Order: sequence, then C-alpha cells, then structure tokens
Amino acid sequence: MSPINLSEIKSLRSLDALYQRELPNINSSLAPAASYHFKNPGKSFRAQLALSSGSALGLDENDNLHWAAACELLHNASLIHDDISDASTHRRGQESINEHFGSDMALCLGDWMVAKAFELAARNNRHGGALVALLAKAMQETCSGQISDITQRQCAELEEWQRIAKGKTAPLLIAPIKGAALAAGLYS
Repeated sequence: MSPINLSEIKSLRSLDALYQRELPNINSSLAPAASYHFKNPGKSFRAQLALSSGSALGLDENDNLHWAAACELLHNASLIHDDISDASTHRRGQESINEHFGSDMALCLGDWMVAKAFELAARNNRHGGALVALLAKAMQETCSGQISDITQRQCAELEEWQRIAKGKTAPLLIAPIKGAALAAGLYS
C-alpha cells in the first residue's frame, strides 16, 4: 500500500471529527462503549476507498465525507456483531466491545452504528435514497456471508473458506466505490 498523502490525512482527520460529533450523546448508555470503540478505529480502509473514489470523481466534500463515514460505520458494526458471534475477546489490540461491555451493549452499539450509517448516507442531497439502498444491500450480503461462517464450525476446505470470506468481506469493500460512482452519476 502506498503512503498516505496530506489530502488523505486531512480527510481522515475530518472523518474522526465527524465520528466525534456523531457519537451517541454523552448522557446515553451507549456513549462509553462508542468512545471506547473509537479510541482505536482501525485503518478506516473502507472510508479511504470512499474518500479517494469520491475525490477522484469530484464529489462534494461533505457528501463524500458522510458517505465514507457511513461505509466505515457499517463495517465497524459488522465487526462488533462478528465478535459477538465468535465470542472474540479482542479487536484492534484492545478488549472487544463484547468482552469489555457485554454482549447486550455490543449488540446495541452495532445496531446503533448500522442506523447511523444509514442516516449519514441519507444526508446526500441528490442520491441519499439510492446510497441507503446500496448500504442495505451490502449489509444483507454481509449477513449472508456471516451466517455461512457461523454454520461452518469445522475447518473448511480452502475453496469453501474463500467463498465464506468473500461473502463476509467483499460487499463492504465494493460499496464505498460503487456509492461514489452512483453519487457521480456513473452507476445506477
């Protein structure tokens, strides 16, 4: 992977600032879990895909930022839900939300992230509905991939493992680019 340029650093800082503004209200029971989760937000790869695609296509900066955050939040929700399914104790070098706050809080935070992702995608003035539909389809496909993983409890053959990994991962990698193309009028 190539080094991040100054424009990408600025975009990732804007993304982090957006997360901080959009986190659950400080009085919400979800606030501590959300803050804990975003202490280590990961690489934001899906957001970077959306940001660079949208920038290359000349999208409005604010719309592009909301789309990037929506894609990244949906991915993060899928990770939190995956940790519940797998009873994972750690994620990104710290205890998983499930381990640290319990499965009820993890489930609710993941659901909150899904809802917030849809809200952010809907903020696009011209293409909000289509972007929300794209995210919904990507999440449905990811859920189908996840259930394949859950029902496959033994060591899978390579071909089966690749099919499961593709089903869980590909939809949320394709959506950021597809959404930028949709918002630019290149895809319907």
